[in-house]
Amino acid sequence: MRYAFSQHTIFQIQFKGLIYFSPKCEHTTNFAEEVHILKFYAGRFSLVPANQNLFYQLGSEQKFIYALEALHHECEFNHNGLSLLLEPILDTHNNVIGGKLGRQTSKTLPLKDDGKLIKRRAILYPYILFILVPEEQIILFQRDRTVFSSDLQVFRHLEYFFELQLLEKGLEVSIKPLTAKGKFWDAITTSEKIYNIRFVLEMPNFLGSTEKHLRDTLKEIRNLTNGTKLDIAVNNKNGELKLGPDKTIQPMVNWSENGAGEWTVRRKAKGHKKPTTIKNSDQLATFEYDNDIDTTDEAAIKDIYSHIDLGSYKVKK
Repeated sequence: MRYAFSQHTIFQIQFKGLIYFSPKCEHTTNFAEEVHILKFYAGRFSLVPANQNLFYQLGSEQKFIYALEALHHECEFNHNGLSLLLEPILDTHNNVIGGKLGRQTSKTLPLKDDGKLIKRRAILYPYILFILVPEEQIILFQRDRTVFSSDLQVFRHLEYFFELQLLEKGLEVSIKPLTAKGKFWDAITTSEKIYNIRFVLEMPNFLGSTEKHLRDTLKEIRNLTNGTKLDIAVNNKNGELKLGPDKTIQPMVNWSENGAGEWTVRRKAKGHKKPTTIKNSDQLATFEYDNDIDTTDEAAIKDIYSHIDLGSYKVKK
């Protein structure tokens, strides 16, 4: 985002697809520049069979291409009281590489019409960018709380979009956030009492050889039960749960952090009087891009993609 001020000049600020015009400046001001850092958070796709759907074909949840095809076309839809617009961004080969997710709102704007100043209600679509990383089954979302106040709600909007698009294939999409590393053990080591620990683990069609033993166990459970997730909890009403980073717990922590599950800890922190619940979904991993973007075309999306390092969130092939 750049600002430029000069004497007797109409200047403009362009940001998030909107252009605002200022009145004339009566005094000269030195040029100033501010670099706006874009922050992104991310989630991992998992395709799962929809409950009791007659259209489902065995093995179709392995075909991530279905999710990419669903994103290929502009779509307007309503969810949780919001009117939403999804607009894809395609590369020169007509592949979807990202897009924009906007919500409809309205605002009274001061305008000049036929030489007179008026106020007129206008329909606006503030939006965020999203970027696809197909080889990791990851989607990155631009964080802008003026557009969507809740990061997790954006995941729910996209899940509903896919529900509409993939109904005829008998599939649903689960998008779980990538969450900050190390927060689980921070919660454990700073606790005076621990009452409950819970893991809800997805049985996904991704993650390569990541946590292979856990992956194989979940696959076996899925084959035996037709389940799509495993819910494990341990409790101690006196708050005397104890655990360390052994080979049983750590893989479940990693699985959750990498976008394939959830963990919650009910505990009383040291020096506190009341128990609280901590969830990994409250602590999303964030990725930064510190270059200015003037457009939202293929080049801009690819430049953002090239500057974001997923690091330890990449799957083992």
